[in-house]
Amino acid sequence: MNSYKSLINHVFLPPELPQSSDGVAFDTLLGSIIESLAAYKLLRTDQEATLEASIRMTSRMRYSHIEEFIEEKKLAELLHDLQRQGGAILLYISAQNAGMIISRFSDLGSDLAVRFEAFELSPRNNAVYQEAGRLHRSFPGSAIDIELKAFTETGLVDTVARTLAKISHQAAPGMQPQARKAGTNMDEDRDTTHPFSEFLMGFLSAAGHPAQVNTISKNTREEVLWRDARSPWRRSPVWMLLRVALQLNLPRDLYKEFIVFMMSMVIDDSRNQHLSSDLRYAMMAKVARRVFKLPSPGNANVVRHVQNALQNTTAALEEQWLRLQTQAPLDLSGLARPDFERDGSTALPALDAYLKAVSARQGGQPVNDFQPKSGLVVFDPQALPRLTNVDSHRDYINQNMHAFELWVAAHMAEWRRTHLDDANACERLHALVKSYHELTSRHYNGNPEAISVAVLTVFQIWVALDACALNLCPLMGEYKPGLSLNVAQNLLLPCQNQMRRLSEVEAYVARREENAALASAKILYDITPHCFSGKYFDLSSDHQALCASIEAQAAREKEAKIEELARQKSEYVCLMSLHQEADCDYYEYVLERANQWIEHDVTEQRHSHSCQKCAYKAQANRLHIGIHEWPLPSTTTLRKAVVFELQPPSFFVHWRDSLIFLIVDVLGLTHTAKPDPRAKYHLAMDVHLSRRQHKTPSQRVGMLSKVKPHVVTHRRDLPIVTASEFTVCLANGLSYKYYDSDVGTFVNGFVSTDKVALACTYKLPQRSTALQKFINRLAADQYGQTPNTVIASLSECPDHMSLDEYKKLSSIPCGWHLQWPNLLIQLGFPAINFKNVETTLVLLQCIYQSGPAEDDVLREGHGFCGHYESAAKLLEELEIALQRIKKNWESSQALTIFINIASRLLSLSSSTTIHTACLTYLVEGRAIAFRWMHDLEEKAQQISTHKERNEYMSKRAEIALICVDSFNVDDIPLADILSSSEQASILLQCNIVVQESRLLLGASKEPTVSLLLLRSQRLIHRCYRTLASDGAAIDAGISRSWTGFQLGSPWTTTGSDHWLTTSTGTGLAGIILQVHFNILTGELLVNGLPLDRLPRKYEDHGSYRTLFGNSAIEVMPTATPGMDFAAKRMYSGHELDFGWSARADSATNDLLVRAYKSGKCYELIPSRLFGTVFPAAFIQDHVHWYNLDENVVEFRPIDQLWDDLCPRARMLVYDPDMTRWRLTKDATSQILLSLTSATSMVLSRLLSPMADATSIHIISQPSSHQDFQAQQARSRFIQREVEVELPGLQLGFILQANEPTLESKEFPSMAFDPDQSLNTLVGLQNRLLLRHRLHGTRLLLILDGDVTYNRDEQQLVAVTIQKAVPGASSTFHTFRVDAMLGRLIGTGDLQSKLFLIRLHSLTTHCLPDPLTRKTGTEQTLSMLRSASVRSFHRLTEEDVKLLRKIAALTPVRQYYPGNERVMQTVGWSSKLGFLSAACRLSYWGGIHTGPSQKGEHVLSGLNNEAAGSSSQ
Repeated sequence: MNSYKSLINHVFLPPELPQSSDGVAFDTLLGSIIESLAAYKLLRTDQEATLEASIRMTSRMRYSHIEEFIEEKKLAELLHDLQRQGGAILLYISAQNAGMIISRFSDLGSDLAVRFEAFELSPRNNAVYQEAGRLHRSFPGSAIDIELKAFTETGLVDTVARTLAKISHQAAPGMQPQARKAGTNMDEDRDTTHPFSEFLMGFLSAAGHPAQVNTISKNTREEVLWRDARSPWRRSPVWMLLRVALQLNLPRDLYKEFIVFMMSMVIDDSRNQHLSSDLRYAMMAKVARRVFKLPSPGNANVVRHVQNALQNTTAALEEQWLRLQTQAPLDLSGLARPDFERDGSTALPALDAYLKAVSARQGGQPVNDFQPKSGLVVFDPQALPRLTNVDSHRDYINQNMHAFELWVAAHMAEWRRTHLDDANACERLHALVKSYHELTSRHYNGNPEAISVAVLTVFQIWVALDACALNLCPLMGEYKPGLSLNVAQNLLLPCQNQMRRLSEVEAYVARREENAALASAKILYDITPHCFSGKYFDLSSDHQALCASIEAQAAREKEAKIEELARQKSEYVCLMSLHQEADCDYYEYVLERANQWIEHDVTEQRHSHSCQKCAYKAQANRLHIGIHEWPLPSTTTLRKAVVFELQPPSFFVHWRDSLIFLIVDVLGLTHTAKPDPRAKYHLAMDVHLSRRQHKTPSQRVGMLSKVKPHVVTHRRDLPIVTASEFTVCLANGLSYKYYDSDVGTFVNGFVSTDKVALACTYKLPQRSTALQKFINRLAADQYGQTPNTVIASLSECPDHMSLDEYKKLSSIPCGWHLQWPNLLIQLGFPAINFKNVETTLVLLQCIYQSGPAEDDVLREGHGFCGHYESAAKLLEELEIALQRIKKNWESSQALTIFINIASRLLSLSSSTTIHTACLTYLVEGRAIAFRWMHDLEEKAQQISTHKERNEYMSKRAEIALICVDSFNVDDIPLADILSSSEQASILLQCNIVVQESRLLLGASKEPTVSLLLLRSQRLIHRCYRTLASDGAAIDAGISRSWTGFQLGSPWTTTGSDHWLTTSTGTGLAGIILQVHFNILTGELLVNGLPLDRLPRKYEDHGSYRTLFGNSAIEVMPTATPGMDFAAKRMYSGHELDFGWSARADSATNDLLVRAYKSGKCYELIPSRLFGTVFPAAFIQDHVHWYNLDENVVEFRPIDQLWDDLCPRARMLVYDPDMTRWRLTKDATSQILLSLTSATSMVLSRLLSPMADATSIHIISQPSSHQDFQAQQARSRFIQREVEVELPGLQLGFILQANEPTLESKEFPSMAFDPDQSLNTLVGLQNRLLLRHRLHGTRLLLILDGDVTYNRDEQQLVAVTIQKAVPGASSTFHTFRVDAMLGRLIGTGDLQSKLFLIRLHSLTTHCLPDPLTRKTGTEQTLSMLRSASVRSFHRLTEEDVKLLRKIAALTPVRQYYPGNERVMQTVGWSSKLGFLSAACRLSYWGGIHTGPSQKGEHVLSGLNNEAAGSSSQ
């Protein structure tokens, strides 16, 4: 079968071809031609002599060749016979890519002569793709005539035979196209050979003379296809040789007729049945095209034979196509009499067991065995931290990150000083900085303040790493680090200590740059005479010895390779001598035994497969020698660099990797080089050097070559016949450069980006994006926008701002020296609204952004704060502004910015007077925030609706964060503040409020809340030990948060220094409460449970979020059996009990909720108990309440889950007679059929193309054709109907009583068509056909969604459209089936048309669809050309996506190598037939998918026409 398919590929050249050499057998093509000629001669008796000559010529070719090679003695025999018998000898000189015809002829007036005609067979690769279309070629190339007398001279015939036999298997040196690699020209054996037969023709011309012969021209179609193969696929040169020889020897019309006949014989082969329908159709099309070109009338016998072959194939294809289309009508008779009594009920054993457990619950409170667990990490000041457990506990991530940052700030300098001589210091610091950055990327994303601290921390770690590396290798100090600190001016640094640390980093880097003379490129990526690797090599005796060792071993291996070459050359000569001396072995093959008509056996001589002569030649031809490649580069500088990188110092590897990591990953610079080189050969994988490499684990920067080494190319093994020392022993072919393996690109310089600068800038709300550019003060424009820009952008003023406010607010950041004066003006004469969050963020950016560096630690932007008069005036205006807002808690944003300005002034000013005034101001602002917090709590207590109460409580939590932020000052002032137990108590109370409101804060959309929350966590972490030591402050803080708290035993730590515990009384004899308090998080527990709050596991449960959202329920203990807590207040009119049920058989547990209202008791039922019994919407979109009084489970929609009178609720009622449940809807007797009922399964199967069973609602209800009162009177005989709903599609059907007809609700008079065959779009799975009940017109519904497709074993493409998940909405397309005109008529929507076009292209078959009378591809092109598709106002995004998906059906074509046009790689889809994929779809307003040089789809211009072509 493989040889048959290969024959088809070479003869027919179908669109989809192999992409590697298939090694087509010489005998396959030749045998097919000879067999076809013999059969053709029987039909063309009028051309018997002509055809007999061609048969004799091709038979001689088979006789003189053994496995594509010429057999010398047989050729000599034929040449001697040629003198007597005449005719022609056809020769295939395979090693020379040449063909030759030797014939005897006689011109008028001349003696007999022998003519040699030679020509090239396969064209050069570049000629194939130089021009579009076919190659125009002439044959033969040259001809020599030798008079018969001269030809018969002694020795000439034998010499010719010997020469032709030799060059048929032995390549001639210098005839192969050359490929240049590493400065050396090498034979490119993937290209075709230049024919050496020209040499022979020159030799023959000495005995004869050039001949003038008639030539033929052929327009040939060639392909050179390659995909990850040793050799490309190209059209067989043997096929070209046979066609040229036959065309030269046959009349033109006879030749064309024979080719048609021969191709028809290939089609009529029995093996044809196993081919794909696309391939068989393509073969028929090729033959039909050739028949069309034949002169008329043709030979009747031949025409009849061709017609029979085509008709047989057509009949087989039609039979297959009919079988694929045939779809038996569905039998709906089973729906006429459904068993509603049985279908309407279902068994729910899991629910029964759960309800039984509910009634068996007993009372009792949980035992208090609480043991606090801490996730806080404490770092040793003397040891370098490890960050493995930093984020292991979600409540302590920010605190642990802050602890590490404090360690770097306080102890990194000392650690560096004590570890300068540590050889492993760089490795440890490198690992640390990577771990820390990975953590910050996950947990600091979106918080510019945290990101700024992270960048500063990374800077400090790298400085320590650099200092350690320079101490170990002073040579590195001669090279600049190349580290740009432009981003430093964008960091948000609230504390003067942070700004001082930044100045130290900048000073260190500046000294490094000043002391170094050589550019950073020479240590990072340049390979030049002064590069670091070369200078280190010159100083390192170890590396010099390593280089000498490598070269010595390479010299020994090269000498051994030369000796091996000499041995194999001798062996080759010996084998070829034996070949020349031996004779071929033949055996007698009986063609036909003797019988009554034949006296003797008919036999012929056939070549033995075990021929010893041919075995010698085959063994000689198999002799190959592997090349020897010198392991090191030839240039001195690169050789030193490669040897250095084999064993680089570990500290240097980590220093370089950390610097690249800092530049690329942390600072966001990008490489200048393009990513993804076309090939990757790492030094670590070098076959010569890898065993000598000491690779550092996870090394990032190393050497890589995008050029292959010689030893992995397809030229690594050379045939011994053409091998020489020059071609075997080669210089190193690699071209190593430095490569960043993490990014996948060469290191060749960096390009700055604004990634980190923008990440360190506050993001304004969407409504105020016009202001964003004024606070984006980047390094490229470090002074920001100018006042003129503000005026020019007034048209962009947001709707909620006045022009004056926009102008004033935008002007504040304009100029580093002006930002503080501008702020002062707005405090005194406010034109901006301090209540707006935009104002807060703009001002925070101004006061916290570090700005350009200066000699002073205050830098260029904050010198204003260092002047006493300016600071005093600022405080004066702050005090006035504070008095304006102190009675209005809605001015919380204003209070935030005032507190931050005072804190910033406290940090930056050096005046003790200013310090005192700032602390006093912060105390006053803190008192205002604290009072607001309590006011809001009182207001919330008076609100009955939980939504409004949540709003007040959320605002209370936000103000608590503002109050905490008033403590956010430097360490020394903070210690002074906390020396007052009263102030410490305020901080603790606010922290408790923040903890209690964590759900509300997590749901807040205010951009400042997340900033304040992280600040509060870091602040508490800074001072938690001070707070823990102040028992009075703790008692006061808890007493105000818990009015029932009584002073007990002293507070002691338990488990960790931030968990405190005490025992307190209750006023009842013998009852002691164990109180735990987490200083860090503010979590207050009594007997292990939250005070007035549900435990965290309750609030984190999915059922809690469904019922209560982000609301915090205040609770107290309960006496209800099986329950632990009761809500203090009614929630949506219900009293609530809460409990917890641990499931031993599962990792998930159940939250127990019991609700009471109007004397009724409801228990929450976990949705898992219903499994897949009911549709998903009734499980996921409903809450299930069990009415304990009525033994009914209520299914309430989530949006009305607290409405016990919800009209949309359904009741799950228990039927004790059947011991089953029935889901009904109030008094209308609507019953939801379970998914397991017989009726549901039948209907779900019918509608499965549109939706899954869990998305289909099947409801039994009284028939709408019968009076309801009459039904009630005859309740035992109520006629029922079934309503089928597909809510995700808004599609419904009605199944009337006693009628097996599924009527559509949306499409009047239309019903489900039992005959779902459409006669087009064959293979589309997700479609539904409706038929009009009266006149039989049909309507097609096609699901809309993501399309997938694949071919089955019968080569039919099955197209599947993804159904929407349960609960999600989807759409469908409707098309009217016009059987008369053979079309599908849509709604006129362009997107619907494009969707249909894509489906037609995917479901195409080689034969036309019965409905459209066109193939899917033809219909696709027709619709794309239609005016209805061309007529549109604009293309939507979805339209463009569909157009691109249609375009993607065309195979992607790429040249290999990408920079040359010598071979082509075609990306065919394995999921589609080539008739679908090969169509070039270029269309108006869409996508042109012709192959580009890069193989990418490109946008076309307007009014392009779709085009497709087939090739021969």
